[in-house]
Amino acid sequence: MCGPISTRWPASTASPARSSPSPPAPPATRRWPPPRRESSTPFGPHVLRHTFATQLIRDGKDPVLVAELLGHGSLDTTRRYALPTEADKAAALDALITDH
Repeated sequence: MCGPISTRWPASTASPARSSPSPPAPPATRRWPPPRRESSTPFGPHVLRHTFATQLIRDGKDPVLVAELLGHGSLDTTRRYALPTEADKAAALDALITDH
C-alpha cells in the first residue's frame, strides 16, 4: 500500500526558478454522474433519436424495421420510443369501430 502523497517538491527535483514549492492541488470535487446543467439548447441527441423513432412508428412503419434502424436487439427496447398518446389510442379504436 502506498503512503500519503507529499504536497512538497523533493529537494532534488525542485525547480531552480521557484523559491517555494507549488501549492497542493485542491481535493477532487467532481461528481459522477455530473450534475445536469441548464442548456441553451432545448434538446440533444437522445431527443432527436426519440423523435426519429416516434415519427416512424406514427407514420405506420413496421416496428421491426424501426428497431433495426435504431440498432435494437429487442422490440421491447424500441417500444420505449413509441409510447402512444391518448389521441393515438382513440384513432386506433375509431379505425376498428364501425356502425354498419
